[in-house]
Amino acid sequence: MTKINFSISKSQYLLGLDCIKALWLSNNRKDLDVGPDNSAEYRYQVGNEVGDLGKKFFGSGYENQRKYFEIEEGCKETLDRIEQGEKLLYEGQAIHSQNKGHARADVLRKIEDGSWELYEVKSSTSSKDYHIDDLSFQYMVFNDFGLDIRKLGVLHLNKNYKRQKI
Repeated sequence: MTKINFSISKSQYLLGLDCIKALWLSNNRKDLDVGPDNSAEYRYQVGNEVGDLGKKFFGSGYENQRKYFEIEEGCKETLDRIEQGEKLLYEGQAIHSQNKGHARADVLRKIEDGSWELYEVKSSTSSKDYHIDDLSFQYMVFNDFGLDIRKLGVLHLNKNYKRQKI
């Protein structure tokens, strides 16, 4: 795989949709970045916990072992696992061949007809407007990567759930 000179992640894409100036600043003025605050760290931790719940929901599958910044390696690992016949992938990575957009999918599940389903697992309790942009970006990237994506979905928390005492 060739080295990427410039690319945009899903997070950067969503940031740019929200505020183009924030996207420019994040790429061109890193000296202004103050780093994550306590609330960002908390959201990251909760997101990981909810992601683990999503894995329990879908069941046993292969989880990409690459870090988010190991883009080329993560894409190769994802492609290798697909070629080996893996039907359920967590944190699969892909790069768009033309615009170099790259994304990680929380869940990729192969269905009987050979096509794929792509799911995002969110810690929110309802669907949000930006989830459409989130999934659209991932669809564009993973479809170009060679996956026939037939279904997109968002899993979020059920705020009405009450655990029954046993």
